[in-house]
Amino acid sequence: MRTNNWTKVLVLILVGAIGLVGVAQADSYSEDFESYSPGQKIGAHPGWYDGGNGPTVNSGIGVAGSVGLTEATVAFNWTVLPFNWNEVAKVIIGMDFQTDGSGHLDDDRCAWTINSGSVDSSNLFGVQIDPGGGGYNIEAYWDGGSAADKRPSIVDLPALSANTWYAFGLKSPN
Repeated sequence: MRTNNWTKVLVLILVGAIGLVGVAQADSYSEDFESYSPGQKIGAHPGWYDGGNGPTVNSGIGVAGSVGLTEATVAFNWTVLPFNWNEVAKVIIGMDFQTDGSGHLDDDRCAWTINSGSVDSSNLFGVQIDPGGGGYNIEAYWDGGSAADKRPSIVDLPALSANTWYAFGLKSPN
C-alpha cells in the first residue's frame, strides 16, 4: 500500500439509507446532514464529491427520523480535510446503515480514496458489509486498479434485524 498517496479522508458507498457520518483526525471533526438542503444530491453540498450520481439528502430517513441519505450505487467522497498518513495520529470513520426489510446490508462501505474527484471503486481501500462467508460478513475492500481485487473476510455476522440501524466504521492502525 502506498500510504502517502491516500489524499482524502472519506469515501462511502451505500445501498441502504444512512444516518450520520463522523470523522476524527489530529483534530476532531464530525459531519451530520441536519443542516443540508433536502432534495439535493450530497455532491451539491460543499465538501462532498459524488460525480452527480450520489445519494439525495432527505428529511426523516436517518437515525431516529433525522436527516439522512437515500440509497445510491456509487461512491461519494468527503473532501473537507486533506489526508496524509504521515501527518495524522489516528483516523476514525463511522457511518450508520439501515438494513432492508429482510435484514440485509449489501456493499455498504467505508473507505479511503486515492482520488477524491472520482467515484471509481478502483481508487478505494476500506471495509464493507457484504454477503459471503456464513451469510453476511465484514470484509476488507480493495478494488485494485493495478492489482487483483481483494475481499478478505474479517468476521462473519449473525443474522441482522430488519429495518434496523447499525453503526459501522473503521479506524487507522496508528
